Amino acid sequence: MKSTIAAIVAFAAAALAAPAVEKRQTDAITFSLINDFSGHSAPATISVDNTDTSFEYLFGNSVLSVNGDITASSAQLVDNFQNLEFECDIVLDGTVIGVLTQTQTFANFNGQGNPLKVIDVSAASIICQL
Repeated sequence: MKSTIAAIVAFAAAALAAPAVEKRQTDAITFSLINDFSGHSAPATISVDNTDTSFEYLFGNSVLSVNGDITASSAQLVDNFQNLEFECDIVLDGTVIGVLTQTQTFANFNGQGNPLKVIDVSAASIICQL
């Protein structure tokens, strides 16, 4: 019995003395791509790690894709952005068509003007960085 207790105590001491394993956390945000005319939207969660991610990859199989074309009028942050300083650029044909940040949570693809306009964003991508 004493040897069992000694073994348990030794094991517990070793476990407490071992360095903690660090859990690597990747910052990510969730945004929705929106077609204000059809009423459809689709969410996507992406890492804030300077990776250029295509809308084809994110939304190619969503309700926004019709006959291979992804159409949308805006994008909006929906989750995981409140305590994170970042900037996401939405780029189409080399031009930034929208910017999302922790304080600018909505991007209208018509230059922030009205009326809203649906455009083909099949070739667009998003890149987010801290």
